[in-house]
Amino acid sequence: MYRDYKKKFQNSVIPDVKRVNLYYDILSPYSWLCFEILTRYKSKWRNMDLRLKPLSQEDVLKGAGNQLPGNVPIKMQYILQDLARLGKYHQVPFKIPADLKDVMYVKGSRPAMLFITAVDMENPEYTEELSRQLWLRVWGKDEGITTDDDISQAASKAGISKEMVVKCLNKAKEPDVSARFKVYTDEALSLGAFGTPTIVIHNSGKKEMIFGSDRLDLVANFIGETYEGPLNDLSKIKQ
Repeated sequence: MYRDYKKKFQNSVIPDVKRVNLYYDILSPYSWLCFEILTRYKSKWRNMDLRLKPLSQEDVLKGAGNQLPGNVPIKMQYILQDLARLGKYHQVPFKIPADLKDVMYVKGSRPAMLFITAVDMENPEYTEELSRQLWLRVWGKDEGITTDDDISQAASKAGISKEMVVKCLNKAKEPDVSARFKVYTDEALSLGAFGTPTIVIHNSGKKEMIFGSDRLDLVANFIGETYEGPLNDLSKIKQ
């Protein structure tokens, strides 16, 4: 019996699980696209241990000497068309904010990202759905993400209790949350990030950095999996 068990164990395939870090900011629509596809694949790619890493896109851009695409009008015009096409193909309901410059350059996303960080530190099981609900507000419904009320509404839809919302709104103002937020931002910069989304694959002692939402076939290749398209039937978006 022992020999049979030993033989079965030796012949079984043990998944070579690789950590895949997704560095993101909800101010980035391409990060939303990447986030949705990777979270769909969580149940299919047994070799992937997906870790969500909320950071500051603004600080990454500054640190890398990069700039927002809105500073290049013809590029921004293309991006708006691109998002419409990609949203339809991947079933991600993009709705471009009416006052895009105000959203991107004035209001930003720091309050929301610090709240996500606070929740991630306290109750990380809510990080994914909270991020999704905040993306839905800013990039799916043209709603705010900067006030406590904005954030509370998204948190409620993510299933977070009122008590936890209040706790994390207060925690988001504490130095340890800002410090963790900065750690992830600096970490991404040290790995070569210049924007979001940035994906880092921990592969046999090496770290492979991939930028953008359109190279997930490469992610699959690095972790020994197969990319099968957007998997729209596994969408987790509930409006």
